[in-house]
Amino acid sequence: MKKILISVGILVFKIGLVSGLAEAGLIVEPNSVLVSPEIKLSSNLGVSGDEIKISGSGFGSGEKIQIGCGKLNVVAVTYSSPLGTFATSFFIGDNYEIGVNQVFAVGHSSYLMAQADLRIEPKKEWTFMVYLDGDNNLEGCGIDDFVEMAKVGSNENINIVVQFDRAGYDNRYDNWETTKRFYITQGMTPTTTNAIEDIGEANMGATQTTIDFIDWVKTDYPAKRYALVFWNHGGGWREPPVVKPHKAVCWDDTSEDCQFMAEVKEA
Repeated sequence: MKKILISVGILVFKIGLVSGLAEAGLIVEPNSVLVSPEIKLSSNLGVSGDEIKISGSGFGSGEKIQIGCGKLNVVAVTYSSPLGTFATSFFIGDNYEIGVNQVFAVGHSSYLMAQADLRIEPKKEWTFMVYLDGDNNLEGCGIDDFVEMAKVGSNENINIVVQFDRAGYDNRYDNWETTKRFYITQGMTPTTTNAIEDIGEANMGATQTTIDFIDWVKTDYPAKRYALVFWNHGGGWREPPVVKPHKAVCWDDTSEDCQFMAEVKEA
């Protein structure tokens, strides 16, 4: 008798569970497999002002989805698709807690919830963007200055980020000849393995190359203030036009190009 009652109890429980899930739009066909809800963040690390994109799946069909972060219960609100997916975003504000915060998404009809960790760090005071064009006969000096910057390196207050183009005049540190990006830490050398990424043979004399570098740095290494350093041969800001009407910086031997003052202004 006890076995029968237990079976009936389980049956009633299952019927109630299935009925509730069907109401939430989570069961379409018999024997369908339930998928646990999940969310994904565009980045698990951010600072104030960053946009965090969030996507989710496994929620109810067409239900209201509430997004929270840490102690903030509502940072975004959206609705799921008929398939139970959604995509939205929110910006990290100055009132968000520093440290690891749980980002969560809650379905208002299904009461399903998914979480992901987001580490929020304080903004550094400065980010120094060094546009180090060594694609010319100053390559050796560029290497020396890179090593000199690494004597200090980035710390809790500053970021030192370098885009370094080489040409083969100097064979130190792997003798590479492409364009690489570095986040300089103390004691670092400009070797291939220390680079964050290799963007190929970039034309450092092109304005768009400068713009791309600035955008990348501001996205990945935000700070309260920024300094942009053009490192290369420089013809000066101005001179009597009779002597030399066009002043330029960042001479790139491989691309046979440079940036005139008007181009620098565009960047």
